[in-house]
Amino acid sequence: MQIAITLPPTWSDFQQAANEVETTMRALVPDAGAEIKLHASRVVETVVLVALITGGSTVIAALIQAIAVMASKREATKIVIKGRFGGDVELPINADPSTMSHAVTAIATMQDPEIHFQ
Repeated sequence: MQIAITLPPTWSDFQQAANEVETTMRALVPDAGAEIKLHASRVVETVVLVALITGGSTVIAALIQAIAVMASKREATKIVIKGRFGGDVELPINADPSTMSHAVTAIATMQDPEIHFQ
């Protein structure tokens, strides 16, 4: 599964954000099957982290938690996840475990989910 994480242009520390997500994820699930890559598009001035996930819902949950930690440091309040062919999930940065579990289940069924921040 591939998950695109679009970073707001106001976050200038893109490489640090990528490193934070990867470090936090490894702390949560040490043998997580995930690779985080940074892609910058000069056409629309957008920076996207791409997470290549193997390992199922545990790895997805760790990724979402790591993203929430990174985003909270940058004063985001909500994570919005949309699938290519429909479906969306909105999570507060401080989502409780039950909400997180429901979100992970929904994300696991999405085609090419993309994450944005508010």
